[in-house]
Amino acid sequence: MEAGALLFLLISSVFVQSSRAVDFYGHSATFLPTQRNADGTLPLSLISRENGRASCASQVTYSCSGDQCGTFNKGVAVETTKDGTGNNRWCQTEQEITTELTAEAKSVSLRQITFSQVCD
Repeated sequence: MEAGALLFLLISSVFVQSSRAVDFYGHSATFLPTQRNADGTLPLSLISRENGRASCASQVTYSCSGDQCGTFNKGVAVETTKDGTGNNRWCQTEQEITTELTAEAKSVSLRQITFSQVCD
């Protein structure tokens, strides 16, 4: 399968999200284009943006259905913007997340899991 077609399947995958606290407002992910390695594996890289309140710590993790993905490696979450009033109303972080799809991967379903943190 062409890398472009596989990326299309990844981008059009349905994300499952659950949130149990008002400290997490939302999330978006941008997939970065990659090329298949000589051994057939496909590196997957995405930029994750989260909007939350208080600690502004990363609250989203990813998993892959089946065994078609490697371990998800999360880069350092960098705070890109925040509420300027000092009242901790909101903040946004970005981080790069990478994994590698197996050569046998034909279609992959990514699952986004949101863990809430209790913040005062």
